[in-house]
Amino acid sequence: MTSPLFTCIGNACTDIITSANDAFLEKYNIKKSFCTHLETEDHLKEIKSALNFYELISGGAAANTAHTLSALDATVNFLAKITNDREGLSFLQNTKDAGISSAMHVEKNTQLCSPQVLCFITPDGDRTFASYNGVATEFSHEHIPQDVIEKTDILYLDGYTLCSPAIPDAYLKATKLIHKNGGLTCMNVGDRSLIDMHETTIRTLLAASDGFICNLAEAQALYGDEKSAEEIAPILAKTFTFGAVTDGANGAYLYHKGNIHFQPAEDISHLGQIDSIGAGDHFSAAILYGIAYNWSLRNIGKLANLCALDCLSHPGGRPRGGKGSLKHLVEEAQT
Repeated sequence: MTSPLFTCIGNACTDIITSANDAFLEKYNIKKSFCTHLETEDHLKEIKSALNFYELISGGAAANTAHTLSALDATVNFLAKITNDREGLSFLQNTKDAGISSAMHVEKNTQLCSPQVLCFITPDGDRTFASYNGVATEFSHEHIPQDVIEKTDILYLDGYTLCSPAIPDAYLKATKLIHKNGGLTCMNVGDRSLIDMHETTIRTLLAASDGFICNLAEAQALYGDEKSAEEIAPILAKTFTFGAVTDGANGAYLYHKGNIHFQPAEDISHLGQIDSIGAGDHFSAAILYGIAYNWSLRNIGKLANLCALDCLSHPGGRPRGGKGSLKHLVEEAQT
């Protein structure tokens, strides 16, 4: 078959990776294990100035997924809005270096910075985020090239872009165009806090989506906190064409065309110190890849675990190599 084209739309975030204890998070009103959305750039600068050390790494959920798809040797676009500041231009260059086709809109006439996300790793290994969206709050339909969408086979939509009030309309228009040309759309909410903020909008977008990839906390926010992943999986399988609900070390349930597959989590005891940032994005990339090539759920689950395991084995939320660097996992997943 002709190589499918994937397009991921998200925020072009620069991750600010650092370590922090619970007291630090409490001091700056950052809720542990969730994503706190910073309303001003001054708040972002205040927190950054209190950090003894941090590392800048280009990230963002949909961008991490795009990088993983490229590393699997897929053809992928990434769309976002940035400014011509250090973070934005570095992000753009990293995208190109990874073999990803980029049609990012570079805004020059604004005082807003490119999006940034503080990623705190606490001593227990948990991840906590605080995001400042900057110019992403002005992302809209006019920044999404229609010629790219027309050629796309699977469109991946990132819930973090909902910081822009114009994005719901833009996503619905893109979804309509994708469906007109026989393609599929998949939604990834990104974090339960986004459901708390945009539940009605998210439900509307999900109603127009073919796929839904989420973690248990996000699924519970939509389908009931008392339900387990095992109980939610059949609901998702009846509602969407494909997707998954993940539950960390308890494994994940993948589904496609009404069929459900339980994928146990991999043993990670041999990895030592774990950096879990981006592991879910790698998992999502494998699902999109497998669906595009009509793989069995068993093989998709195996590839998803292999991709996530690769991410867990090194710092950062992206593959270490460029285009094709994870192609060997595609072959391994099919054995």
